[in-house]
Amino acid sequence: MKNRRKMIKVIERKLADIKTKPVFKPIPRDPRIAPPSPRPVPKPRPPEFPIPHPRPISPPYPRPLPPIPRDPIISPPYPR
Repeated sequence: MKNRRKMIKVIERKLADIKTKPVFKPIPRDPRIAPPSPRPVPKPRPPEFPIPHPRPISPPYPRPLPPIPRDPIISPPYPR
């Protein structure tokens, strides 16, 4: 029972501390003074001329190769 009474006292003390501790309140701003303006973000300047890509972008899949031109096959004449 003694420990229980001690625990109750400790808890009561902690609750009292919580009640007496000052609650953080934001500093009231003077409405006459303008709030600090956010820093302006510099806009990226467009390039004067288009910058060429370091290497040409290849298509997503390889293009089929053109058919190889071949001479028409001439069959040798067969003896009759």
